[in-house]
Amino acid sequence: MNSRTLIALATTGFLVIGCNRQPPVVMETAPRPSAASPATPETVALRMEIDTFETTPSIVQGERVKKAFAEVDGGIREMVDVCAKKTGEERLQAARKLADLRACRDAEQVRFLRLEALATRQVLENQNPPPAEGPAEKVGVKIDEAVRRVGDGLRDAAEVIRDQTR
Repeated sequence: MNSRTLIALATTGFLVIGCNRQPPVVMETAPRPSAASPATPETVALRMEIDTFETTPSIVQGERVKKAFAEVDGGIREMVDVCAKKTGEERLQAARKLADLRACRDAEQVRFLRLEALATRQVLENQNPPPAEGPAEKVGVKIDEAVRRVGDGLRDAAEVIRDQTR
């Protein structure tokens, strides 16, 4: 082999290896805050409650999230009052904060509704397992029907005997 062939093979090998690189996988452990996310105590508490609901969904935690939503709604009402009382530049700033607060609340509402639907779906799937329809289950159903018929026949016979002895 001559040097040109070796160089051509080495270059081709490096190009093939370099082109097959996989992009790095980025795993997010915490949700990214939205672009319009005012960091008020109410919104921080709301996010924490929804995060808790995401990890351990329960009725109690769902009620805590709804309470946090009510507190954020109270903050929105306060900002509406501030917008009504202020004028000029102060009103413009208050209106921006109000819009950001509403956008944050709406985004968290969507997130919570999605998590709530997923939790409900999991509960329903656990309560109603898919019916098993294998041969053993079919035989079991037939045995259950036969036992019911025998039991009904025995009850009828017992009633006839009671009527005859009276």
